Amino acid sequence: MSNQPPIEVPQGAIRLNTDSQKLEFYAQDRWYEMATETSSVMGSEAFFTAGGTNKYTQTFNMVTGGTAVDTGLSQLYGVHGVAAVSSKTRGVTMGGRNNPSPYAEQNYIQFFEFATKGDYQDFGDLTESKGRGAGHGNNTRGIMFGRQNGTSNVIEFITIPSKGNGTDFGDSLQAREMGTAIGNKTRACYAGGNYQPSDTRTNIIEYVTIATTGNAIDFGDELETIYSRGPMHNSIRGLMAGGYGGTDTRISFITIPTLGNAQEFGDLNRGGFGRGGTSSPITGVTSGGTAGTTDIEKVTLATLGNSTDFGDLIESATYGRGMSASHGGL
Repeated sequence: MSNQPPIEVPQGAIRLNTDSQKLEFYAQDRWYEMATETSSVMGSEAFFTAGGTNKYTQTFNMVTGGTAVDTGLSQLYGVHGVAAVSSKTRGVTMGGRNNPSPYAEQNYIQFFEFATKGDYQDFGDLTESKGRGAGHGNNTRGIMFGRQNGTSNVIEFITIPSKGNGTDFGDSLQAREMGTAIGNKTRACYAGGNYQPSDTRTNIIEYVTIATTGNAIDFGDELETIYSRGPMHNSIRGLMAGGYGGTDTRISFITIPTLGNAQEFGDLNRGGFGRGGTSSPITGVTSGGTAGTTDIEKVTLATLGNSTDFGDLIESATYGRGMSASHGGL
């Protein structure tokens, strides 16, 4: 098959090369072969945690779907609105707000091991107390963006295989809360968000290079000013679902290795904000949110289209977060 594309191929298009039998994506005027590697043995399992009044972590299979089950493990601290990151073996939550009220922000970092599903353990502390943040990382580093009410633009990072406190990474382009973190093993992107005064929404998409430190760089713009969306992503596409302040059923996407504005992907069955989400390399799943839904919805990341019903959480998880051992950063 020729490496030259047909006329007017859109950036981020995906195809199967019938000669090599490999998936390819189109960026910057040529086709690139997608990198593949052996996935974690835990790769089909999704974990949803820290939502609503829940102190437990729910799990379900991203291949078969169905009703989630309680893992039986508990957070050390009952918080929601955390930033969550995960390696192939470990899930980590950073910050969050006390639950129930008065919803004070916290600097806790806590983790659990996917294989053993033992209770959360202490990992360290953030440089400042933060709630309503968002996280993305690769197998080594976890990045946290955002703080409640947009009172800080500090980006922090941790080294996931070890324990320790958060470290200053750099600054966001705009101090804000409840943006959506998506990315691959090289880039962490942060999209949308909300800041004070007057509940001001933004459509900024920024990114950092995970292996380095430094300030965020402009990536492009979301389709509308919106926040609190469910993230789903593989190494090429990053999806954002639902949200507040815009079309709450909309799913949009970016092509992570390139720069550019978000594009239309499809629609959710049921809208709302405060959603969680995670992915395998093939399937994206999102659930929870302020609409009170327990529905788990899924999409096929390589194919544009609407989500489909995939099962149910035990309980709706508002401001919950998803983790897996096979998301787009791994």
